[in-house]
Amino acid sequence: MRWKSYCRICRYLLFMLLPVISPAQAQNARSAANEVPVSGTVKDKLGAPIPGVSVTIFGKTGKGSSSDEKGRFTIQADPKSTLVFSHINYIEQTVPVNNTIVLDVVLEAKEGNQNEVVVVGYGKSKRISLVGAQTSVNVSELKQPVANISTMLAGRIAGVGR
Repeated sequence: MRWKSYCRICRYLLFMLLPVISPAQAQNARSAANEVPVSGTVKDKLGAPIPGVSVTIFGKTGKGSSSDEKGRFTIQADPKSTLVFSHINYIEQTVPVNNTIVLDVVLEAKEGNQNEVVVVGYGKSKRISLVGAQTSVNVSELKQPVANISTMLAGRIAGVGR
């Protein structure tokens, strides 16, 4: 007798709790089942790949990807969702997936002085990121036969002497 009442109570609790738990789990299962892998490349107007582009799903936080050194990306997204592509030097762009599995995105560069590049002794850097004194020398002034470049620059640039 006790066993039968115990089974009835368990069945009653199971049927009472099942509708409360089930819709939430079913919704998560449905949304995960609808997601497909969306991949593609991100390039600039000249066709060069852009590494480090942030790829996120519009309206969803915590779910995203970024492009690799060849501009390729892969993300799991709903076929009806919209992807957001953003990079510090480019204008943010939103692209609807529209049941497309492969997306090729072209980002447009932001307006500004990002083309100002300064060649320094150990590489090149943007002019805005340099700190300290900067001096320009015209290349036509440097056409003199000298054994040492510092001799040629002496008197033209502050701090350079013989």
